[in-house]
Amino acid sequence: MGKMNRQSWLTLGMGGVAVAMVAGSVALSLTGGGDEATASEVEDDDKAAEESSSELKPARAKVTPFKLEECAMPVGSRPVATKEKGNPLARASAQKGLDFLTKEALAWQTQHNCYGCHVQAVTVEALAVGYHHQYDVGKKDLATILDGMLTLNGGARTPQGLGHSSPSIATAAKVLGSAAFARYDRWVDAEVHKDLLKTASEILEYQRPDGSIVVEWNSAPVATGTTQSTAQAMIVFKQAYERSADDQWLTAVQRAEDYLHGVISSWNKTPPQDIQEINYAVMGLLAAGVGNTEDIMVKLQRRLLNLQSKDGSWGEKLAEGETLQVDGQMDALRNVNIEAVGRSVTAPFATGQTIYTLRMLGMTDGDEAIARGTKWLIDHQQPTGGWSVAGFGKAEAMWAVLGLVSTDVMTLAVEDLKNGQHVEGKHAFKVDARDNKSGGVLKIEIAVDDIPAFGACASQLSWAWDTSTVDQGKHLITIAATNVRGEVSKRIFEVYTGDVYLTQLGTRFDNNGTVVSLRNIAPSAMPNTVEMEILGTDDKGAVQKGAPLRTIKQDGSQGSMSFFWDGKDGGGKDLARGRYVARVTFRDQKGGARQTEDLVFVHDTAETQQNEFGQIQGSLNFADGDVAANSEVELLDEEGNVVQRVWSNGMGNYRFRNVDGERKYKVRLNKKGFKPAEMPISAPKAAEAKGDMMLEAE
Repeated sequence: MGKMNRQSWLTLGMGGVAVAMVAGSVALSLTGGGDEATASEVEDDDKAAEESSSELKPARAKVTPFKLEECAMPVGSRPVATKEKGNPLARASAQKGLDFLTKEALAWQTQHNCYGCHVQAVTVEALAVGYHHQYDVGKKDLATILDGMLTLNGGARTPQGLGHSSPSIATAAKVLGSAAFARYDRWVDAEVHKDLLKTASEILEYQRPDGSIVVEWNSAPVATGTTQSTAQAMIVFKQAYERSADDQWLTAVQRAEDYLHGVISSWNKTPPQDIQEINYAVMGLLAAGVGNTEDIMVKLQRRLLNLQSKDGSWGEKLAEGETLQVDGQMDALRNVNIEAVGRSVTAPFATGQTIYTLRMLGMTDGDEAIARGTKWLIDHQQPTGGWSVAGFGKAEAMWAVLGLVSTDVMTLAVEDLKNGQHVEGKHAFKVDARDNKSGGVLKIEIAVDDIPAFGACASQLSWAWDTSTVDQGKHLITIAATNVRGEVSKRIFEVYTGDVYLTQLGTRFDNNGTVVSLRNIAPSAMPNTVEMEILGTDDKGAVQKGAPLRTIKQDGSQGSMSFFWDGKDGGGKDLARGRYVARVTFRDQKGGARQTEDLVFVHDTAETQQNEFGQIQGSLNFADGDVAANSEVELLDEEGNVVQRVWSNGMGNYRFRNVDGERKYKVRLNKKGFKPAEMPISAPKAAEAKGDMMLEAE
């Protein structure tokens, strides 16, 4: 059977930069050709797993990395020419805006000596993204502003925790601040990772059964309601997963995704009155792992583009009478003149936020809508670096700046490659790199799952990727451009080969039962069902033979899906608390099993899981310090049996939950093109063992 790398995409990426994420304790098998797996085949798989040797797996055929010729230029020669220049004005304007934000936030903090959710939080978020895209962000100033969110009145490290003295504002303040922590943790360093996880847990307590996060305080344009707070909570939950590799966070994200789907569907009857509703819906869905090719995202992107005014800007309030039907016709809105219907004074806010959102969807300065919107922001920036003198000027500037700082040192425009798409055969795509400073692009390089695959000493290239050279599953395509000054800009795309339709599987004990959640990425034109079987395990954690204890089926649909197991067998009898396996199978229209995954879980309270079991968590890195995402990690018992299998997430982290404290294990690392490795490890009850490992090229 083909092996699959199960890893789902979280886009906290800025400027089209994507970051991969994976589901947790999952063991995988696949069946191809649409044939249903028989009971004997399943038993054979189980037997093979039980007989797995503790020795390292046999070496696969050695991968030969692509080696690009030296691209150094002779002294006095001109840089590699680009057909079109980059956008240095955007970077200059963004730097000016960042300086304005920093100055204003420091002044406000000195004057008020407390945490202000509309000041430090939005500023830290903008500065974190600017830092990621290689702007001049003063680390001392950033640290001072961040400290205001941590230690001043209302800060995360005060006895009362992150929030506000007013109960009606406290929840919104926590959500806004936590979103800033998430961006900082993603793009700067690990300074606030404990604060992120703590506040994420607190926000989780606010999540309602329908997946929403409701806040009492609304003050447009900074805080606009449930769609915003839910989307920001999703960003926080997903980054908590990235930092901890604990798949329990995925169930919270996917529950919130369900809520957003419902909100978007409701727009057919009651259109939103604020473009932020659409922008935050997109940001939330991206955090949930929704790919650019999924139906709902394609429609939302089209709607944002259709709402751009003639002068290139977007207005916060939508023109009266506009129709935002999810399945409606939007072309008539393309040339709407928002000035004529009474533009809101917060156009810089809405324009920056929409550009930021569209860039997260993968659009670049090479797209007309982005170029026009960016020019509008530059033309309307004031000498101070801000865009208005209104009371919310800092928040307005924050979003205008975010629309600009998404412009990295180089723009990488990529055609015919999108996040989340299935690819097959020889998949061709094009790359156009533009230097947004001066000097020019020196080279472009492409890596597949961290192995150099192609490159050229040029600012443009085309490549036909032969997908038959990789295992079916999820793959990361990294495109990197280097300019003549040696600066590098990257974009990472997540794509799938073969029968991969279920991603981001996670489990969580909730409401006296176990929730199993996932994302279904099958095309909407592909009818399917998803089936979950509950299987018992023996004292070693191996799946017990025999009929499933319980079987639950659902019609498949694109997006988040969840199953709830109440702990009863098929006859309604209560089963003992303890370790089980959820076997989730994707079946096509004919009932053929196309993908099957096994999730090991403990059906018991979170407190029991914490107190009675250990956990093994580690980080995977390369020698140069880069994280090793999309890397297979196995947990072996004393007899060499693989008891759990996971893949590292976008930050190179992995976790094995609920391991037996009295047993000794080995962690085994497998990644094609790199040397396999093992390390002994054990985790006592109620403790976490660290299993950091380094990858070395073959």
